[in-house]
Amino acid sequence: MIIHSQHPDSHYIIHPLIYERSIESRAYQKNIAESALNKNALVILPTALGKTIIAIMLTARTLYTYRRKRVMVVAPTRPLVLQHMKSFFSVLKLSQDKIAEITGKTPPLPRTAIWNNRDIRLVFATPEVVRNDLQDNRLSLNDFSLLVIDEAHRAVKDYAYTTIVSQYVNQSEHPVILAMTASPGSDAKRIHDVCKNLFIEHIEYRTEEDMDVKPYINSINVNWQWVGLNSEYNYIRSILKDMLNDKLRWLFQH
Repeated sequence: MIIHSQHPDSHYIIHPLIYERSIESRAYQKNIAESALNKNALVILPTALGKTIIAIMLTARTLYTYRRKRVMVVAPTRPLVLQHMKSFFSVLKLSQDKIAEITGKTPPLPRTAIWNNRDIRLVFATPEVVRNDLQDNRLSLNDFSLLVIDEAHRAVKDYAYTTIVSQYVNQSEHPVILAMTASPGSDAKRIHDVCKNLFIEHIEYRTEEDMDVKPYINSINVNWQWVGLNSEYNYIRSILKDMLNDKLRWLFQH
């Protein structure tokens, strides 16, 4: 359970697995995390509004409540995997031997050792490697009870996410999915396909205009300054403009 202090001077998340004063308590993150408990949820939040914090809150709750279960976080690229691992490790009270990363740079034997070691409670991985290990029977997802999917909008056609989620739902005793994206796409069919492929039961969507988000958005004052360009810049500008016009003329003609 995520506990929020009621003390008026406290503005941080309080949980046994989260370091004190490490995560600011924000109403919309709390609301989204609570609504995503025990159901497959798609969280749509603009960049910089803290999707990762929501994932950390749910991860802490899962690891604390289900002591024999594990959590997996998948992200499309190795840099993203490492970024997530760093973010989680900086706020969660988990020793280094409880956390592991698996990417294309991890050989098959070490990957198998990580998958088989149930003392490793939190695994960060790229989707292609997870899919390959599932297909080669190096991995079973029966002891994972939370699957966090970053950039969930990729879950269409034959992308690895679709295979992973399908296997996860079939193998896990208590499968819960938290899918996150800043933009699910503008095409209704694509959004429907993402939700279908990820077994989504609930959608949480916020913008900077929502009432529970507004208090945490800093207003930006824009002061326009108009400056004249010197002859050198104007010459370069005319060349670029001519190049653009040539391309536009070709497009109009065709």
